[in-house]
Amino acid sequence: MNGFIWKEIQSKKLRVIKQYKDVLRDPLTNFGTSKKKYSTFGPFYELYLYAFVIGLHENKRVDMKDQKLETFNAIYEWKRDKQDILLKFLMVLLSIDSIRQETEFNFPLLKMEDIDEDELKKIISNLINVVEQFANGGLEILYKKYADSPEDFEHYLSLKTMFDETVKKSELLKAN
Repeated sequence: MNGFIWKEIQSKKLRVIKQYKDVLRDPLTNFGTSKKKYSTFGPFYELYLYAFVIGLHENKRVDMKDQKLETFNAIYEWKRDKQDILLKFLMVLLSIDSIRQETEFNFPLLKMEDIDEDELKKIISNLINVVEQFANGGLEILYKKYADSPEDFEHYLSLKTMFDETVKKSELLKAN
């Protein structure tokens, strides 16, 4: 991948709806203390990546206009393996035709290196916006589940179980 593209992606600070971050960060990440009641992620960006996958599988995108938003660590501050996961998610988004059409990604993926920098910045901003919409959609799902029954998050495998249920549900929907 062209160095400019990766540098542009890494410089981004992803946006999160403040309400979701405020409620979910403390119980579901290692923020604040090492002893937690609930199954947890490490830094918030790990929860954000998880929420992105949940949002994508549930096809849940949140319009973030008129929402109170916060940003968190720039991508270059994430652990390298998490940066690689995000890059793979971006490539997946580019490969899903319905998302490409819906978000105006009308460019040949294999010719990305030939597109001028201003156009690339616009494409990357659009991609990041889609990631944010799906991640906040996943966070909304988690937020509602947590508000309804926080005890569902207590078992150390609860987040894995939720993920497995989401994937199974989306596979059943595709099969029908």
